Amino acid sequence: MTEYIYIASTIPLNLETITKKRKDYQSNEFLLAFKELFQFGENVSEDTGERFSYSVHFPFKELPYQAAALAGDMPSFDKRDNQAYKYKGCLRGLETYIREQFKEGCHHLAVLYSLNSYENESLKSKETIYLSDLKYQDLYYADNRLILITN
Repeated sequence: MTEYIYIASTIPLNLETITKKRKDYQSNEFLLAFKELFQFGENVSEDTGERFSYSVHFPFKELPYQAAALAGDMPSFDKRDNQAYKYKGCLRGLETYIREQFKEGCHHLAVLYSLNSYENESLKSKETIYLSDLKYQDLYYADNRLILITN
């Protein structure tokens, strides 16, 4: 089974892949590492051009902008001590990405971790975190885990 990360937002997600040549992101190594590590696909059907929801856990009317990416490089909670550098860089990048979305006007954002084709299964964990309380340690991978972040 393949591990995935799904992100849903109230505003369009910045899915642009950046490179080290971009001067405006050079000072933020974590965001750079995160965006280079994950290639997000948007929730738009190639056949119809219409948006769809990746999961029943994302209320489509509230969070219409969604993206998915392979999460094989996301550190999991039980392995975090063995992946110290990777853990810190990847999760800090995700935290920075989330904060960037809120600066752009996002009001709610959801992160779902799931194995491929298990996106609609019952959740093992669901957490709500205020943006002001968000830490990168809150964002580790665990199957069927939903994190709701709000302003």
